[in-house]
Amino acid sequence: MGNANFYDLRGHLNGHAVHVTWYPDGKGGPLTAGGPPANAPVLIYSNSGAAVTAWGDQLTVGAPTPAGTFVVAIVERLGFPGASESIGVLIPDVAVNGAAVAVHTVGVLASHREVSDLHTGQIETYTEASLKGTANHVVFPL
Repeated sequence: MGNANFYDLRGHLNGHAVHVTWYPDGKGGPLTAGGPPANAPVLIYSNSGAAVTAWGDQLTVGAPTPAGTFVVAIVERLGFPGASESIGVLIPDVAVNGAAVAVHTVGVLASHREVSDLHTGQIETYTEASLKGTANHVVFPL
């Protein structure tokens, strides 16, 4: 028995299908120019459009907790300086034994407006989603 190193999650946000793929130990090879190192954590997010791959400084992985690990990825830079959208996903701990295991968790899309001096009030707004899918331990190529 081992821990999951591949999560494939799906749900809906604002009426659009979303897909989140999480590789806590990296995707393996082959390496591509401008891509993540083989063992770097990677989150891939798509919202009825092109997929966004986040790693490095675009990705924040929280410390493990009894509730799981919270992972946040910047998925879009908006038109105003500092404005962005991020997806946060609570990743459950999953023990696997050679077969995919069903998982259910939550994701939060956060819209951040950096230009806070233009208006007072809350800087982030949130939309939550129920995410369902599978977790597994996969052997990736080098």
